Amino acid sequence: MAKKKSDHKTPIRKGMILAAGLGTRLLPITEKNPKPLVPVLNVANILYSVFLLKRAGVDDITINVHHLADSIVQFLGTGENWGVEFHFSSETLLLGTGGGLKRAEPFFKGEPLILVNCDFISNVDLKPLIQRHQEAGSMASMVLWENPKMQAFYGKVGIDGAGHLCSMPLLSTQEPVRTGIFTGIHILEPEIFQYLEEAPSGINQVLYPALMKEHPEATLGLFTEKSYWYDTGALSQLYQTSIHLLESLNAGDGYIREFLKTMGRYEEKEPGVWAPAGTTLPKGLVTEGPVVIGKDCDFGSKVTVGPFAVLGDNSEVGEEVNVSRFVGLNRSRIPAHQVSENALQFEELSIRMDKQS
Repeated sequence: MAKKKSDHKTPIRKGMILAAGLGTRLLPITEKNPKPLVPVLNVANILYSVFLLKRAGVDDITINVHHLADSIVQFLGTGENWGVEFHFSSETLLLGTGGGLKRAEPFFKGEPLILVNCDFISNVDLKPLIQRHQEAGSMASMVLWENPKMQAFYGKVGIDGAGHLCSMPLLSTQEPVRTGIFTGIHILEPEIFQYLEEAPSGINQVLYPALMKEHPEATLGLFTEKSYWYDTGALSQLYQTSIHLLESLNAGDGYIREFLKTMGRYEEKEPGVWAPAGTTLPKGLVTEGPVVIGKDCDFGSKVTVGPFAVLGDNSEVGEEVNVSRFVGLNRSRIPAHQVSENALQFEELSIRMDKQS
């Protein structure tokens, strides 16, 4: 039987972002772009995870990489640009969430950690969750989010009356009193590494079932309250999340505004219109917020952008174009005389999203 965890009360400073996946649900975008660098509101998806960790005081971060790894390493660098320190764990063979974490074990040096995915966006405040994890003496805590409407599309995770995990897709020890969606966020103590091997495996398939059997009192499901959580792992979800975030931006959401300013270096040029600091938008361009416009875009005459539109970096927009409820990624090419709405565009490929919005 494994030794129970020690009593860690010190702040958690180390984290890991899982970024090695192939991103097949985002094809064809991920043929050229690794999933962590696919932009959401023109900012690389992985930086949302970095921001989440940084706000919780986690500033020493390792990232596992595999698909198009050089692009990720080159983009992120040392982390200095974002006020953190990055390290990288390269995988020649995809090891999954369990094996990938085990491979990175030396980085943590026996310290507790936060483990997060790179394909979601949330404004959850991790600090009180970390406190609850520590006060309960938990070895592994899974952060959950309650949304009955969305729960049908995700595996249910349940807790008992004391907050201990008791129900997952692979194991149920009793009927849960509350169920939720797994957010892709874990709070973990170093003792969990004895349950993992450096071989392809999933942490939810290996670690949690073992702990639910051996240490049910030290395995928690922590619900985040009054927060949002969006998935960005598939094309329709990427589009939906972008529109939701534009709505939040339009409503004055302080979290996403701070993110755009600090992690994206964006500024509000006029009410509801965001573009990179130092960028001057053309005088003839008509905008109706909320819109986010990237750098080095080229606009023809009589162009209207918005409401609810994103144009990625280096996009080209022909004359007499009108886009709304539109998400254009980097290097989008929109021909002249087009009215484009309810669409996701990648370079020349435009995908209708009428049924997704």
